[in-house]
Amino acid sequence: MFKKKLKYLRSYLKYKDKIYSYFWYRTGGRQEVAEDLTQEVFLKAWKEYHHFLEGRPFQSWIYRIAHNHLIDYYRTSKKNYKLDDMTRSLSAKDNKTFELKQLLDQLPEREREIIILKYIFGYNYEEIGEMTNQSKGSARVTAHRALKKLRIKNSEEYEVP
Repeated sequence: MFKKKLKYLRSYLKYKDKIYSYFWYRTGGRQEVAEDLTQEVFLKAWKEYHHFLEGRPFQSWIYRIAHNHLIDYYRTSKKNYKLDDMTRSLSAKDNKTFELKQLLDQLPEREREIIILKYIFGYNYEEIGEMTNQSKGSARVTAHRALKKLRIKNSEEYEVP
């Protein structure tokens, strides 16, 4: 039992910043919310660690918990965070982050999630497929379509009349 707890602790140290960043991006840069959600996810994972199957990737397992927890958070909070709220929370030096967030917010949920996992967190398509419960090829196609949409939206936004 001690070895399993030690393994969980190592996994926590390895993934806590990644899960925090995931929540930070998904909550519009709300640091306190991201911190709370991260803490709640790892507490939930600790309580359910006995269900974790040895030999399976921890990152896929913890990511699924984080994803489901975020859905529950939005479902129960009934708060609609407006873009104006987010702009007040971001400083001028975070302008590029804000612009990226605006573009990503225009994508459907699944596409946005895959783009964040691939290009912000650097996961490969096989890992993304495991995390999102789809095939490697499906994750790659979804990312390709999302990038195409982002290019179109970005060119429309900066089009000179």
